[in-house]
Amino acid sequence: MHEDSRCPGFCGRNPSDPTNGSVCQACPWGWRVPPLTHLHPSTLSDPRASICEPCLSPLPAYDWLYLLFVAILPILINCFFVHYYSSKRMSLSRNEVLELGCCIVEGVLAAVASLLVMPPRWSLNLYGCHKTLIEEWYPALHNPQTFGRTLPCTYELVFPLYSLPFVYLLFCLMNLLICRSILYMTIRKRDRSRHAYYAALYAIPILALGLALMAGFLYYMFAFVLMLWSVAANAVHLSLEGNKSMRSMIDALATSGNHLTLLIVNMALLAFSIVTLAVERDDGWSLLLVTMVPVPAAFFLLTSGLSHPSTISST
Repeated sequence: MHEDSRCPGFCGRNPSDPTNGSVCQACPWGWRVPPLTHLHPSTLSDPRASICEPCLSPLPAYDWLYLLFVAILPILINCFFVHYYSSKRMSLSRNEVLELGCCIVEGVLAAVASLLVMPPRWSLNLYGCHKTLIEEWYPALHNPQTFGRTLPCTYELVFPLYSLPFVYLLFCLMNLLICRSILYMTIRKRDRSRHAYYAALYAIPILALGLALMAGFLYYMFAFVLMLWSVAANAVHLSLEGNKSMRSMIDALATSGNHLTLLIVNMALLAFSIVTLAVERDDGWSLLLVTMVPVPAAFFLLTSGLSHPSTISST
């Protein structure tokens, strides 16, 4: 590739490389070529448009919300396993509360540690690259062909949104091995169930594999995924109460720590998805939709009597 021409695809020229600075290659980690949408049409063929630039742009709010979504995923999964393998009681037991709290502590410590080790190190600030296309999440699928051979230009164009979740999951796994082991050997020494522990050990690598394959799609769709999940989970949770009247279901929600916690979590996820969509569209008025978060649960409770056996048999 000539020095007076622009590099193909996502390839760039590394100005910090004294020996191969004129060669079209993958940019260093934390660097990328300017997105085409940020270039003036008259400069598209300019070789300077292929110079790798450091990613020093402050992360927009939507990117922080995506990272928060990734951060709460392992916490929710771990809490689910703790609840699933615990005793089937209406109220949360002391041991279950302790283990749920341990899951949250593991996630918080992992989030802080992963932010501290990412550039700029020992700071909670993050800087990233501008991104405009979903293809930028999968550069390995878009390596250019030159003179019958593939030019390898695979690097992280969406820094740090692709690498940071894996650092976070690694810290989650380390904290799981340390914190949960300490909990089992001390407070829960006589009464412990290893099923939630082993399930989390399997779930975190599976989650990492899913992010490796679907990170680009999740980045653009996670708000809708959360919205559908929260509404569906809320409906399933309430329907598991069986054919009860509205008063009976309200009493169950008010007196059961399990039911009330699940209801609050589902409503919080729905509110989070609404806030994310409002931030993405830069529409402050959409934030008013957060007041509609209780509507799905209220609608289910108000209409539950319509499907009650006594109501159906009398019609």
